[in-house]
Amino acid sequence: MRKGFCNMKTTLTEKLKDIPLSRQERVIADTITKNLQRNAFLNGPQIAALCDVAPSTITRFAQKLGYSGFPELKKELEIIYRKTTTPHEVFREFLNGNDEKDVVDTTIEQDIQNIMNLRTQLDRKTLEKVVEAIDNAKKILIASIGASETCVDIFYYYLDALGKEYIKLKGFGISKQIEIMEIEPNDVVIAISFQRILLEVRDVAQFAKNRGATTIAITDSEFNALARVCNHILIAPVTATVYSLSQAAPVVMVNLIVNSLAALNKDKSLKMLEKTKKEWEEFPIFCE
Repeated sequence: MRKGFCNMKTTLTEKLKDIPLSRQERVIADTITKNLQRNAFLNGPQIAALCDVAPSTITRFAQKLGYSGFPELKKELEIIYRKTTTPHEVFREFLNGNDEKDVVDTTIEQDIQNIMNLRTQLDRKTLEKVVEAIDNAKKILIASIGASETCVDIFYYYLDALGKEYIKLKGFGISKQIEIMEIEPNDVVIAISFQRILLEVRDVAQFAKNRGATTIAITDSEFNALARVCNHILIAPVTATVYSLSQAAPVVMVNLIVNSLAALNKDKSLKMLEKTKKEWEEFPIFCE
């Protein structure tokens, strides 16, 4: 089925066209495919709610198309979205479908939806494991390229305030940078990438995992290339209005991690934050 992307999309399109579907199943098909930018990243219960059907109906729909269940169909939809959607298509879709809404309202609504989806999809047990791994790490490496480097910088600010040893890996060339570092089993690597996963970010995680380090992916799919090479996966939706991705939910995910980390050792965190506060106050950098 996955001999090539073009074949994959043609196969899905042909299935929807050739397999007899009931009126209810046609509604599901139309709902999923008409707004792939949003719907490719929803889970089965969310699609069911959108179509006003039971989750079991979504499962049977996927199986009728030849998939083992909705997760397999969802995986294919995500791949199609990533391969075909560019900032040009995202903005064109916005222009075609938002005659009555301005860009401000639409952007805010989409970012709110991303954050709500993050909350719905959040695996709290995984988050606890991630926080524990970071807390026990000898050193923490945070890697990303492009717009998601924002998350690296936010991590850096808070980890520094909490007295954690960290290394920032940003920009092209990070896969070579990590190869000359001493990566140990008690280290943690946080790799951040979304949609069409950047090869170097994936390679950083793979290299660290091969050295025995704990690897954490902050990404938008549990099926993508980065997720497949990491020990722990945290999902942050990045559906955007104009550009190819939004950083609202990823930043919230970073906040969840660092706040949980601070709450894990309250007394220690308070002491470190008080020390940081005093150090900052020694410099004449604030307005009176």
